[in-house]
Amino acid sequence: MLREGIPTGVLTLTRSEVRPFTKKQIELVSTFADQAAIAIENVRLFDEIQDKSRQLQLASEHKSQFLARAHDGGRRDGDKRAGQRLGVHCATAGRRDTIIEAADGSDPPRRTSNALL
Repeated sequence: MLREGIPTGVLTLTRSEVRPFTKKQIELVSTFADQAAIAIENVRLFDEIQDKSRQLQLASEHKSQFLARAHDGGRRDGDKRAGQRLGVHCATAGRRDTIIEAADGSDPPRRTSNALL
């Protein structure tokens, strides 16, 4: 079985009587092998998507925990500006463009594209 020219499996046919397979039988088995190769590739792609989904979920959880800790830390230290900036980060985390500032205000604000916070 081939998928895009790459071997993905082997299909073996046997019979008790020695004689060649007919052209129609070979075509049927070839069609079956093509479908099996597609099914194997679909499972591989599905597993890859599931793995990426788990990775994204974990990254999202870590981001949320980080933002919650950073937001709480800014309030505990009495730095209301840091807390306010981090609140903006929380509100815009799902957007493509996000303004990022240092918590102590030492760096000038900068805009990032496709930022993951």
